[in-house]
Amino acid sequence: MKKLLTLLTFSLLTLTALAVDVRLDIDDPARVEISVDDVVQTGIKAGLNTLDVNSGSYVTVAATPGNMLVSVTETNGDYKYDMSIYAEDGRQFSIINVYSDYGDTYVVVSAPAGDLRTATLALTVDNAEAVTAVFPATETTVALQNGLNSVKFNPEQEKTIRLTPTGKDFYKVEKNGVALPASYSYTVDIADGDAISVTSQYPDVDYSVTFALTGNGAEDFITAVDVDGKPVFGYLEPGFTVKAGSELKITGNTRDYEVLEFRINGVAAAFANPTTILVTDNVELAVSVRQYAVFNVTVDIDDPSRVTLYNGYRYNNVVVPLKAGLNSVSITRNTPRMALVACEGFYVESASFTNGGTTEHLSVEDLQQPVIDLSPLYDDDIVTIRTAAITRDQTAVLYLHGMALAEGYFAFTRADGSAPVADLADGYHTIPFFSRDNPFRAATGAPVEAHVYLNDEAMEPEFTGSYNYNVTFGEADVLKVYYGEAPARYDVSIDIDGTDDPEAAVSITRDRLQPVVPAAAHSTFRALHGTEISILPQAEGWKISVGGQELTPGADGAVAFTVEADTQVTVARDGSGISDAAADTATETARYTADGVRVDAPVKGVNIVRYSDGTVRKVIVR
Repeated sequence: MKKLLTLLTFSLLTLTALAVDVRLDIDDPARVEISVDDVVQTGIKAGLNTLDVNSGSYVTVAATPGNMLVSVTETNGDYKYDMSIYAEDGRQFSIINVYSDYGDTYVVVSAPAGDLRTATLALTVDNAEAVTAVFPATETTVALQNGLNSVKFNPEQEKTIRLTPTGKDFYKVEKNGVALPASYSYTVDIADGDAISVTSQYPDVDYSVTFALTGNGAEDFITAVDVDGKPVFGYLEPGFTVKAGSELKITGNTRDYEVLEFRINGVAAAFANPTTILVTDNVELAVSVRQYAVFNVTVDIDDPSRVTLYNGYRYNNVVVPLKAGLNSVSITRNTPRMALVACEGFYVESASFTNGGTTEHLSVEDLQQPVIDLSPLYDDDIVTIRTAAITRDQTAVLYLHGMALAEGYFAFTRADGSAPVADLADGYHTIPFFSRDNPFRAATGAPVEAHVYLNDEAMEPEFTGSYNYNVTFGEADVLKVYYGEAPARYDVSIDIDGTDDPEAAVSITRDRLQPVVPAAAHSTFRALHGTEISILPQAEGWKISVGGQELTPGADGAVAFTVEADTQVTVARDGSGISDAAADTATETARYTADGVRVDAPVKGVNIVRYSDGTVRKVIVR
């Protein structure tokens, strides 16, 4: 019954919870369901029941299916008060808010619905599928069939019936032979013996539709007419007709025209765009319009295939045809603007307005918007647009931990609002980027606390109390987000035996991108919980142990492990390696990007270089 609570507003006490007795005198426990704070109670019996609840709780008395509540009465000596009875999904219920024990007893009287529905309504419908009939007092939906339906109802509670079409408006609704005023939904008072008929189908009659258009250029104002969702033509010609009950939709050019007056059969109305009319008689539509004044601007663009330019707002969907170079565009004075959207794989490098020798440039922040607003525009403006292909040649990393605690809450986006990661799961995510992707935004709001670090330094949100973090990445930066407890920091100690040049012996990388340069043969650095460490020997003949256990190299020759405690790493020769001197004289034979693509020259980011002596090194190119 949780859904029932959406109907009411309760003042629940937040003070220390006190035990309170709630007394319920129930006539038949099979006809009602009792719950406390949405928890259904068991062991309810006929007669007096005492529930031990906390102050601030609420007790729900709900009729079981097929039954109704006659009354729920609060009593205390001579005092009596009839509690309100509500309904939802065909079930009645009453709510008792518990504050303290005043000695009240709540008397619950119920009955089978069939025993209470003693009145009869004759409801005739021509198409049962087109009609929904509901008793609002009990939210009970009436099952209908074509023709006459004898409907039983409770005259004490179900005093009205609501009739609503499942599609277009009814043609006619009558009560006791009298037509009711036209409406979309009908709520009708009912009594025993009443007769209601609902005619949903319209007669096979053609009605004329005529347009009276006045104003300069008014003949171009109407741009489309649909009948029952399908476009029609010749609507301005004499003799244009539609069937009774048709939905007539009229679309006008409100971007270039102002509607001065709109009348339907002589009655003033507001022109919504589009305007839809249900045809139940001959229709005369009188429209008086005035064309907005226009002015010209020049659009200078380098490559129109990289963008889409819209006249007015983006949602107007009026695309401006463009060619490379200069383009003359007519702008309406009431909407002196254009909207610019970059195509996939491209961005707007710059946009400026020039008028009378003065040039105004849009800011980078403006150009990073998904829809770039070019406004306000003035007569003879020159709008210069320069574009470029997106080349995400820099790399950062996003590390996530505890995402099961924040499922559906965390979001990570570029400056333009697009998402670089489809599956925000625990672990590392590689983020290719270029300068215009910055700043990224990490939205961390969730039921649990988030801890955010950039290169293992704690970040502050964009303002105190905010859950959003603005992140400007540089090459090989690492953003980490932990949900739940803050991560511990651990010492990672590395001992490199058998060499005076530890940097030449091994290449150490943390968080997949960041090099760790050993300061000496025995060095220590700090790392957050979950940090991945990769160690690549720079020559054959080295073995690497973590916590005393020798690790097996991967396909790239490196060993990797995750920091989950203070960690001791030992790098030592196994006696079969080649000399450091040989490695120093080796020449480069192949170079690869971090994802294994062979390249002919150094590229920004992590490079994997193979030498003539068979050694492999990771190199960071900035």
